Amino acid sequence: MISHLAEKFGYNKGATGFVVSGGSMGNLTALVTARTSSGIDETDYHRLAVMVSGEAHYSVERAAKIMGIHSENIIKVPVGDNFSIRPELLESTYQKAVSDGKIVFCVVGCACTTSVGAFDDLKAVADFAEQHQLWFHVDGAHGGAVIFSEKYKHLIKGIERSDSLIVDFHKMMMTPPLSTAIIYNAGNRKVNEFSPKAAYLWKDQFSEEWWNSAKHTLECTKPITILHTYAIMRLYGDEIYQQNVDMLFDMGRQFAEMIKMEENMELALEPKSNIICFRYVPEKADADEVNKKISERLLEDGSYYVVSTTVCGKFYLRITIMNPFTDKMCLEKLISKIKGIAEETE
Repeated sequence: MISHLAEKFGYNKGATGFVVSGGSMGNLTALVTARTSSGIDETDYHRLAVMVSGEAHYSVERAAKIMGIHSENIIKVPVGDNFSIRPELLESTYQKAVSDGKIVFCVVGCACTTSVGAFDDLKAVADFAEQHQLWFHVDGAHGGAVIFSEKYKHLIKGIERSDSLIVDFHKMMMTPPLSTAIIYNAGNRKVNEFSPKAAYLWKDQFSEEWWNSAKHTLECTKPITILHTYAIMRLYGDEIYQQNVDMLFDMGRQFAEMIKMEENMELALEPKSNIICFRYVPEKADADEVNKKISERLLEDGSYYVVSTTVCGKFYLRITIMNPFTDKMCLEKLISKIKGIAEETE
């Protein structure tokens, strides 16, 4: 499965990887690999820094903190109006870090961001990483599956130049949680990330053994979660993922158009994925308070699972269309329910 995915993503021959329990574990494992492959002396550990998008998933920052990287060395690059990392600020941000005595060893791109579903310009980030010989990791937990879609895979152009990436099988690849692939491009990675000594499990701790994933992740005993993905792909092939991604992203765009047609509703931004952020705009009442009440009532009702997020300091409702059987009628009923709650609240 890892070899097949590595080929799909355009990785070099000899790419390797493992299956771990979730995106948080995947990002942590990738950052540890970047650290051990950097060749940076341990005496400089306190100077280590990682550059991430200002919209990066919290697990990236948490992984860095678990590794002992200081909070001020988790360098967040500002994003633009589309909530993607601003490539033109990468160089100046890097030079500022260097002048402050920090050693940047890794830059992380988002495909896509969790809050609003924005995709970073991975080609631009790859150019920057290559220029400064930095490890380039892509958090593709949610959006990495677009590689199967001819219609949408342009969103992750440049991912083939990354040193590592993760993709969740339990997101748009239709398996139960938690199951995540972490894949390494051939070339820069050292064999043994965690260098464990466990004579009861293996004789040679430094040999490359794909079946001994405990050599390369924090986990040891775990269920064989790859079986779900393997079964799906053996039965249906890549086509089922292409159909699923196209359907979900298309429905995201359709829902956005439906929101635009409503007088008292607005989008936070044009969606690039199946994640859509929107809200009801009351005529007189406070919009944040009304939408908070809508969120509470929807959760209590249970017909729809709608979460919330904050965009530019404003409270928005957020849906992620994950079921390919979701249709326009279902979305129309959601809008109707929201309008009904809003009118009662006002």
